[in-house]
Amino acid sequence: MKKVYLLFSLLAILVFTGASCISLKGSSETSGTGGVFKSIDKAEKWQQKIAVSSVKGNVNIANVDVSVLVFDPQDSKTIYLGTANNGLLYTLDGAESWQRVAGLASGKVNDIVVDSKNKCAIYAAVGNKILKTIDCARSWQATYVDSRAEGVITTMATDLDNPSVIYAGLATGDLLKSVDSGASWLVANRFDSGLVKILVDKKDRKIVYAGTTKDGIFKSIDAGKTWVDLTPKLKEFKGAKTVRNMVSDLSKDNTFLADTKYGMIKTTDGGETWQAMNLLTPSGDVQIYSLAINPKNGNEIYYGTSSTIYKSVDGGASWVTKKMPTARAASYLLVDPNEGNIVYLGTLTIKK
Repeated sequence: MKKVYLLFSLLAILVFTGASCISLKGSSETSGTGGVFKSIDKAEKWQQKIAVSSVKGNVNIANVDVSVLVFDPQDSKTIYLGTANNGLLYTLDGAESWQRVAGLASGKVNDIVVDSKNKCAIYAAVGNKILKTIDCARSWQATYVDSRAEGVITTMATDLDNPSVIYAGLATGDLLKSVDSGASWLVANRFDSGLVKILVDKKDRKIVYAGTTKDGIFKSIDAGKTWVDLTPKLKEFKGAKTVRNMVSDLSKDNTFLADTKYGMIKTTDGGETWQAMNLLTPSGDVQIYSLAINPKNGNEIYYGTSSTIYKSVDGGASWVTKKMPTARAASYLLVDPNEGNIVYLGTLTIKK
């Protein structure tokens, strides 16, 4: 009887100390230190948020590489997580637990758009396809498929006032537009190099910005019908034609930041003039993997590199460094639109 009791006790210990722990597939390097981290004090301290709701035991995303994090516009507790290899996950409780999407459980998700008026309508850019669900991720259909292998969808954006309008940028330089929630698409423009980011102005939704890999930044004031090349205004910033990321300052009109090969630059007048941001990292020497601005306070800016998070509380005039909670790179930063003290960090293993 004692032997049976001892065996049962040992089994119980194994279960409750994590022997049943299952990690979603990711990089073998820096094992267990990836996934998503959350700070409730503006990046001072971090907690790893990796638990996955599952009947198969203690499943987690500790080894997952993050490519994108997107809030539901109607509920900042709901966040969609696009991964580099493990498809799409989501949380309904501010990253306390994650749920896998059965119909999209593998592959790289490059970007995500959530309908601002119908939270069950979600778009995901996966390879050369745009997938859509209208039943809260229970099932997915391809709403766009590019026939070219190089036609990878790299970025998407939507008109928050009229979410039936969606823009999608391709690695080929094609910029697609749908005005009927993805039922049909037209090529709004063909740029000469790939698209990395599309921004829709927060006040005038007809104003759209497109950042490219080699040809700088373009602007449309008629919802994508015609485009103006802003590159001549960037001449003093050598390398600024190579755009890596762009982020809107939602607390101010006509203001956004662009991370470029030159470094980080800022406009406060819709691209008419630009200023170089005074960073702690030398311009162009250190790759910036992520960039975020507090939606309610544009003076609070964060950017992440392969080893450090940098924070400014004065619009970039000065910066302080914050220790990363992991040996992985800061692949994505996201500030809660309602509670600016909450910051989410997605991580990525950088292959050497």
